[in-house]
Amino acid sequence: MDASVLRRPLAWGLALYAGALTACWESGLLRMRPPPDLDALRGRPAAVVEGTLLSGVTPKRPGNRYWLRAGPTRVLVYLKKERPEAAALRPGQRVRFVGRLRLPLSPRLPGGFDEKAFLDSRAASLVLHARAAEVLAPPRWWWLPRAWG
Repeated sequence: MDASVLRRPLAWGLALYAGALTACWESGLLRMRPPPDLDALRGRPAAVVEGTLLSGVTPKRPGNRYWLRAGPTRVLVYLKKERPEAAALRPGQRVRFVGRLRLPLSPRLPGGFDEKAFLDSRAASLVLHARAAEVLAPPRWWWLPRAWG
């Protein structure tokens, strides 16, 4: 690489910007934290969480996976596949889930799946293992193309 690149102010600006973002990430300033009202429900066996479904169903081993926007944060929701209401859930619907909230898990073994980093990269801060779901309102008109699929 030619040393003339280091004489350009844009190169120095980009390097400083990248360094500042890295420092903020490592210090924890950019990490998602659960809002106090949802954090207070953590660990309770029957936590009630309301929000808007952001995604359709993704089948996973713990159950069907959904992304829920609950206030300022996102919540990763697992609902058992056997539940009858799972077939009726569509993106954009206003829903209420009842279940157990928890913080994301750190990897147990070196090189294992890091649920905390996975949720941080998707702006989510909690995981809900739902036992029941209730649709409160249908999706608004701008959600309909995603809800049909």
